[in-house]
Amino acid sequence: MATTKKTMTKTTTKATAKPTTKSNETVKTTVIAEDVVEETVEEIVEETPVIKEKKTFTDSDYILCRSVWSGGLNVLTPSGILYEFRDYGSECDINYRDLVDLIRRGSDHIFLPRFVILDDDFLDNFPTVQKVYGEMYTKEDLVQILELPVTAMKREIEKLPVATKNSMRNLVATQIANGKLDSIAKVRELTTIFNSDFNLLSDLFVK
Repeated sequence: MATTKKTMTKTTTKATAKPTTKSNETVKTTVIAEDVVEETVEEIVEETPVIKEKKTFTDSDYILCRSVWSGGLNVLTPSGILYEFRDYGSECDINYRDLVDLIRRGSDHIFLPRFVILDDDFLDNFPTVQKVYGEMYTKEDLVQILELPVTAMKREIEKLPVATKNSMRNLVATQIANGKLDSIAKVRELTTIFNSDFNLLSDLFVK
């Protein structure tokens, strides 16, 4: 649990009244400030971390998937249901139970892969699939995406699986530090996409 300290300074002034002139019934008094006491008060504020609630799936749920296979793709599941992707980049909802069965059977559709699962909550339960997605793209593939115009770059990054996006985030930081990514427009867009302060990194390394 993170804590934040707030420091407040309280200043107290002591004043004394000192008579200066006394004549018959009239008394003049001069007020003289003698001591200044500073008191520092520290207030500790506890910050509650945000915990992501784990999503629970049922056999009636459907999970959005996207084809990464050139041309049409038909996926026949153990339940006998046939799912169809029309072309590369097309999307299809696959039943939760059918998807789990494909994973447990080590299907090439999942581990080659021929299509990728787009639900992050679902993937959190299958680290082996996340690992496959993280290795789908080479460094050269990711660099080529960064070399695209800003709009095209954003579109391609949004298509990447979560694990690959993590690799891309690390690559962006490295490219900025090495001076290979110096486009202010791209750095701003990447800062928004990854919710990371690449702008600050750019200010440090890009001259």
